[in-house]
Amino acid sequence: MIPEMIERKQGTLFFSGGTIALEPNPEYASISIGKSAVRSLALSLADTLFPYGIYVGQVLIADHVKRETYYDPDRIVDVFWDAYIKKDQKEIIFKES
Repeated sequence: MIPEMIERKQGTLFFSGGTIALEPNPEYASISIGKSAVRSLALSLADTLFPYGIYVGQVLIADHVKRETYYDPDRIVDVFWDAYIKKDQKEIIFKES
């Protein structure tokens, strides 16, 4: 997939994760490690693939995804769509203020 994007000089890769990658919790150490690893991969790919015209973005979600809450999947998909259109951020923190 990535070699084809490089050849076309365009493409988009998205990652999703949790803010636990930024704020580890000892009660969820294994999840924190995994989310941090995915975050690191996404940021590395973003820097590596940018010169080839490939956008890599990620959305870190600050709580459990659940319908009819701030973290409703229909709301989250709008964040991904906005990121796809703008392509100006490698990482977006989706957190209720």
